[in-house]
Amino acid sequence: MITHIVLFKLNEMSLPERAAVRQELKQKLEALKERVSVVVQLDVHVNELHEEKNYDLMLFSRFRSAEDLETYRVHPAHQEVVARIAQVAASRAAIDFHSGNREN
Repeated sequence: MITHIVLFKLNEMSLPERAAVRQELKQKLEALKERVSVVVQLDVHVNELHEEKNYDLMLFSRFRSAEDLETYRVHPAHQEVVARIAQVAASRAAIDFHSGNREN
């Protein structure tokens, strides 16, 4: 399995706008589980503490292989969400690693 974790920090915006954008992105990202068949697991979490210092959202996802992660990366549904995130995110950090049995 490949675990893919991404953190997103939103641009400066009012607190009500930030809350709305967080929920919008959470819904869009979570919908990818149904739209992209190679996704094994996909969870999105919204930061609840220290908003001024921490990232706003975390995507935790798993794929059976690096090839499946690449399929997800270039999938049109994923690219739609990437385009929206690019409009509202100041930064992104990601890590990909083998987890569990490498032969899955």
